[in-house]
Amino acid sequence: MVFGEYVVHSLSLEPSRPNTRFVAFISLTFCLFIHGTALNWGLRLQNVLGLFKLVILFAIALSGALCLLGVAGFSVREGYEVPRNFEWSQMWEGYGRDANAYVTGLYNVIW
Repeated sequence: MVFGEYVVHSLSLEPSRPNTRFVAFISLTFCLFIHGTALNWGLRLQNVLGLFKLVILFAIALSGALCLLGVAGFSVREGYEVPRNFEWSQMWEGYGRDANAYVTGLYNVIW
């Protein structure tokens, strides 16, 4: 359903429930058809999409690192507040130090 909502947004349509369900149905039917009729092509498509996702994630991480290094094209534009995420006083802002916070953190790391 989320993929269908993203596709409907990218087509500049209203993300109503029937629209997103239709896109999700078409996507799942396409995947079923490809894997049912041409398994090797389905696996190739899956590998290409996975590689594309890794490239996009790498580009996002690289652009963040270039912004931290102060490269001119990646700096924060005028009118926006410069983030202070790596300052020690700001790093832990909003987080608790009680037992529940530690248990929740451990649970998130384990799963």
